[in-house]
Amino acid sequence: TTLPLARGPTRQPDRMATRNEQTSLRLSAARSAGALAAVVSADAPLNGYNMAHALHVACALSPGGGEGGESFARALATVLEQVVVRGAAQKLGPKHVSKAFWSASKLGRLAPVAALPAFAAAGTALRERLGALAPQLDGQALTNCLYALAADAGAPSPALLRSLLGALHLKAHELNARDVATFVRARSKVLVMVASVSSAAAGPAAPLLEAPGPGAAERAQADLLSLMFGNRADEKVAGMSAVDVGDLAWALGRLASAAPPTLATAAEALALRAITIASELDWQNLGHAGYFAHEASRHGILSRAAADALNATLAKHAPAALKQRCWFLPTGEHAAPSALLKWAALSCRRVTGGGSRASSIKAACGRRRPARAQNPKIREIRERAAAV
Repeated sequence: TTLPLARGPTRQPDRMATRNEQTSLRLSAARSAGALAAVVSADAPLNGYNMAHALHVACALSPGGGEGGESFARALATVLEQVVVRGAAQKLGPKHVSKAFWSASKLGRLAPVAALPAFAAAGTALRERLGALAPQLDGQALTNCLYALAADAGAPSPALLRSLLGALHLKAHELNARDVATFVRARSKVLVMVASVSSAAAGPAAPLLEAPGPGAAERAQADLLSLMFGNRADEKVAGMSAVDVGDLAWALGRLASAAPPTLATAAEALALRAITIASELDWQNLGHAGYFAHEASRHGILSRAAADALNATLAKHAPAALKQRCWFLPTGEHAAPSALLKWAALSCRRVTGGGSRASSIKAACGRRRPARAQNPKIREIRERAAAV
């Protein structure tokens, strides 16, 4: 018998890229706002994916490279017009609307772009679409959109803020460590937004908008953070970076007086995480962790033993962190809060053996660099620390 010849696998012909895929590749290849606008004009109308992708690419294109802010904005107008032409924003699905909104928010921080009529129209269209799709967004998209709203200059409408916060409340338990950290970073500005729109809110409201009275928003935020951690607080906090730990420490410190008992697990996990990565915390995040230890233990969501262990660890690392940073501390309106300077001085006193607050900072910051003693920034830090 004759055996059949063995044949290799049949080679499938290369699939031709679709028109939308080709458009996406051309958008990615654009190296200036003018080139991006040319692709958008040639391939219009764009589908939802490419509309969000075009805005995302625009964020990555610096106004430099020979293209100034005004010319960048003029070229970008063509891209922004695609968001509003013939109701194009309605093409954006849940996977694309948050990307488009985030990108537009970043572009709006450029003054020439923010002044464009097309930008105002695009922003309105994107906000309307975002509010309609908020219940369908995942946790990452919701926290990113809240962060983008917090970074915007203007206050959002009560309806949009209610939609986002309501959806976030329902999906809080699904958030991972990164999503929780993003919300924490936007938390203080979200509180300001809530205050600005709460008087105008009507009808069924999200938890952050429905409880009036002093401290109501803080209590609602603490409850929302508790929901975000759920029964996975140890896991979520353990995945946080040094910056995330500092931000969460400041937030829990500020909310400690309104925190429910369910946040105690997250507070204990945060203290352990801060102890573990204390060497990675800069002077400001060390101060945030010290503030958290004081407030959380005072209000009963952190045990005294955990607070003492955290403070002891922070005190060991405070002098090194201050040595690395105090030469570059800003002054004036961006200067460090006096509470952080006070904490830093007290922490240094534990290590250097006492003395005044000013001498403690001097001992931690200036012992090895006496030539820097006349540095005006260091002198101002010492004077302010002594006056705290």
